[in-house]
Amino acid sequence: EAKNAFIGIEVKHIPSKIYWETSGGLEFNASEIGKIKDIVLCGPGFAEGATAYLPASGSVGIKAMNGGGLIETDNVGIVGFESGFLSENNSQMNTDGSIVSACRNGFVSDKNSYISSKHTIASGCYDGYKANNQSTMNNSYSISVANENDGVVISDNSSANSSFGLSLLNGGYGYHTNNESSIQLTRGTSTSELNTTLADLGIHGVSLDRRYRDSDKSGSFAFRNGLSGVYAENSTVYGSNSRSSYNNNAGYFINRNSHIDGHRMNAYFNGISNDTD
Repeated sequence: EAKNAFIGIEVKHIPSKIYWETSGGLEFNASEIGKIKDIVLCGPGFAEGATAYLPASGSVGIKAMNGGGLIETDNVGIVGFESGFLSENNSQMNTDGSIVSACRNGFVSDKNSYISSKHTIASGCYDGYKANNQSTMNNSYSISVANENDGVVISDNSSANSSFGLSLLNGGYGYHTNNESSIQLTRGTSTSELNTTLADLGIHGVSLDRRYRDSDKSGSFAFRNGLSGVYAENSTVYGSNSRSSYNNNAGYFINRNSHIDGHRMNAYFNGISNDTD
């Protein structure tokens, strides 16, 4: 049989690195691609003679625009572009499990678009995660760490599901929402809100801990950020059971016509009550 000719032949996929010295990147304009796997994209920030500043060249690692889309990523890293992943102008992207580093913007949804960036890491960028201009983002279970400005910023009538996440060691805010936007830092219904006891959760002795008391700690955690852990201006924060500790200014700064749903949230050992820019 013909299949015998293939006995003993092994096909192996070798992960790759693609390097653009100027702008470059992958762009899907009004078109959709199925999957990108096992690849690192290096942008102008890694060109010979590049400075240590984050790129502002207009370059994008992977971009979907004008109704374009990306269905799936698997083991993808992007470094050295102005934006790592960008979904804009009525586009959709699934970037789950990816890593972006040393880009001006990590994961971005803009102009009525959507991006899924669950189980991802944004590190060493200016802003880690951004949703702007009536856009949405799901960056649950993700880590935004050591970014120059904000870990997560949601602006201009946009929304984000940032539950079960960690935003730490950023120069600005851990989680920042403004201009009629909203951010979710907790599951839809927490176990505490369902009247579940700590014993039911297998947690013992926590009621004696003045730091957390009876929070089930299922919300996101803002830790050691340069400004406040959570900041809202003319926006809404869903922060039940979230935590905000050791930030330079306030744990939660809810400002100018904003609202927080903060059932059993916890703020511990933060700096001062108000931010100073």
